[in-house]
Amino acid sequence: MFMDRRPCPQLVERYLHMYGKQLDARCLAMVLGAPQCSNPLFLRLLLDELRVVGQFEGLEQQIRGLLTATVRTILTAHATQT
Repeated sequence: MFMDRRPCPQLVERYLHMYGKQLDARCLAMVLGAPQCSNPLFLRLLLDELRVVGQFEGLEQQIRGLLTATVRTILTAHATQT
């Protein structure tokens, strides 16, 4: 089931902060503005992928790529990495 509204910025910021990460305003707006992030599972998978990014150079492009993915493709990619 989908959330009634888009995720709040504090949720995204606090989750990433637990791992010593943060998004700049532009990247945060990309995540918050994406309709697929209203799906809690998709949002969690997206944030999990972002928290393991070593370099934040090219992050906007990586976010765009993740936003074109489906839950299944993110889960499959994650499963093959572990």
